[in-house]
Amino acid sequence: MKEFDKFWNILPQEIQDFLKICAKKSDTEEQFVSEIMVGDCPECGSSKTIDCDGIEGVEDPTLGLCKNCGYFWCIECGSQLVSNFNCEHWEICEKCEEAKDEFGFCGLMACECEHINEWLNKDSSIKSENTCAWCKKDIPEGTEVFGLGAKVKKGVNIKGKEGEIIPLQLITKNEEVLAIVVTKDSQAKKDGYDLMFMTCGQKCGKSLKTALRAEAKLFDDVM
Repeated sequence: MKEFDKFWNILPQEIQDFLKICAKKSDTEEQFVSEIMVGDCPECGSSKTIDCDGIEGVEDPTLGLCKNCGYFWCIECGSQLVSNFNCEHWEICEKCEEAKDEFGFCGLMACECEHINEWLNKDSSIKSENTCAWCKKDIPEGTEVFGLGAKVKKGVNIKGKEGEIIPLQLITKNEEVLAIVVTKDSQAKKDGYDLMFMTCGQKCGKSLKTALRAEAKLFDDVM
């Protein structure tokens, strides 16, 4: 107990206050750990969140999952993950030339890194309806656009993204494609699709269609 008191007394006041709040909000030890390490869901604000260390097939304590709405995100940098268990910010860290310790840590948390924040906040011209979902090249105005529709499997979280263009990681091809999340009142939704993909031509459309159909864990149908 004396060791705990000694440790507690050296903590900054704001950390003590934070831990007290977490303790009051938690009924179990699991909830307390979740409050500290995971926090509330960035999507719905629910406190019913867990890290994914104990989830079979994921087993990663740096990923968060909301039990209330199913939102899945990287705890380290805050980015949403739709279909990929490996957050892209780790690639940025790996390529970064900043000095690192023996564990590969440069001394900055992901949320403090200017390179990662630049990636998170990029105003992407790639996230545009005038960008080919496959080759990422701009589609000139007035030219013919080719579209594909896809119905996602249960468990692929696109909630709250209606009308947005999102990056979608294809596991079998290790390729990122751009998907438009259809709106509830759109014709695509009425036709049974959750996502639309726009391509600049038949060649990209054919390559994309083949790649999407190989993603059996993501899609029920591609047309």
